Amino acid sequence: MAEAPRPAETGRVTASTRSAPPATRAPAAAAAGRFVQVGTYGEPANAAGVQGRLRGLGLPVAQSRITRNGRAMQIVLAGPFADPAQAASALASLRGAGFTDAFIRQ
Repeated sequence: MAEAPRPAETGRVTASTRSAPPATRAPAAAAAGRFVQVGTYGEPANAAGVQGRLRGLGLPVAQSRITRNGRAMQIVLAGPFADPAQAASALASLRGAGFTDAFIRQ
């Protein structure tokens, strides 16, 4: 039995008919919720300290990571909040606690 020609020999490319794996998605509440961004920190200990303060205020805490100019940074967020009124209330609490640069983001 003759061997089938390889793609390099025929100049053809064969695409897979399998589906790509599903993308990982954030939980539905997080995807639909609003967050209050509290700050961006280059030192993990500083981010951890702020997260502790947020928990002390009774707020849910989330974190995101980015790289800026080759440096890893942690974004500390409060949330998710289901509706705009909850996010606004959290923002007021955070600003009252000294996080004056905090802002709402979706």
